[in-house]
Amino acid sequence: MILGFTWSTDGDITVVNYNLYDYFIMKINNVGVPQWQLHLGGSNDDFTSSIIQTNDGGYLVGGVSASNDFDVTLNNQWGNQEIWIVKLSPSLGVNENYFQNKISIYPNPNSGKFILYSNKNLSNIKVFDIMGKEVWSVGASSNSMFDIDISQYSQGVYYVRSVNDQGDVDIKKLIKE
Repeated sequence: MILGFTWSTDGDITVVNYNLYDYFIMKINNVGVPQWQLHLGGSNDDFTSSIIQTNDGGYLVGGVSASNDFDVTLNNQWGNQEIWIVKLSPSLGVNENYFQNKISIYPNPNSGKFILYSNKNLSNIKVFDIMGKEVWSVGASSNSMFDIDISQYSQGVYYVRSVNDQGDVDIKKLIKE
């Protein structure tokens, strides 16, 4: 999770601010691909400083707010900052696992040599180690099946990220024994 505050109105982020600073929350996957982003706040400054995951898979976001409108409904001191804690549901109304591009990896676990198959033609494939370092890639292809060899790398967990011709992304975990 990435947490902060934003006043961006130039399109760099996909959310629109109400006014001044708002909470900004972004969830990324293990290889840094954004899964969703959210802003919360009102017409005055709202600054977030902490987030924790709850037992149900949701999140508690904490900070301060000087607003009493839009998302902020319980601050009765217009213009004064008060603690503001928000509970987010596990899904935030989005399906984080929805991908148009479905890939399969066989065998998995493997020795570093495996076949990747997709239900669509792929334009880009990258393999990342657990630290997010790219160890293998191929681009500008229109195939749906690939023989991939990362046997020269150490045992462990890797992530395979594919992009199809329509720009849909899928990510799978790979275990190299």
